Amino acid sequence: MTTLKKMKFIGAFLVAILLLSSCYKEGKIIVVNRISNVRVKAISWGDVVVSGNLLPGEQVERTIPKGTEKLPQEYALKFTMEAKSKEVALKTVTLHAIQEGETKTIVLDDDTEVSN
Repeated sequence: MTTLKKMKFIGAFLVAILLLSSCYKEGKIIVVNRISNVRVKAISWGDVVVSGNLLPGEQVERTIPKGTEKLPQEYALKFTMEAKSKEVALKTVTLHAIQEGETKTIVLDDDTEVSN
């Protein structure tokens, strides 16, 4: 391969890498705590830490950064529930799927199915 051909090949390769890496669209996750009289802590979805602490009526929004999770993915929401100085680690029975570029809202309420 001549030097000019090598340079063209390397240039085309670099352009392809830039185009492929710029196509990724981040996702967002919103978690709302509507569980009566309960603080929700240590909230995570896959490897994404969503929040450390949500009081009843509060919500948090977190961007799923490139490299943390390759979208689309689906995971249970994991969290610790605290009430009257007692804590229990839980996860939702439902798996929550998030696509590239999607904003997913997950509402935790008194009827949310969970397991521990």
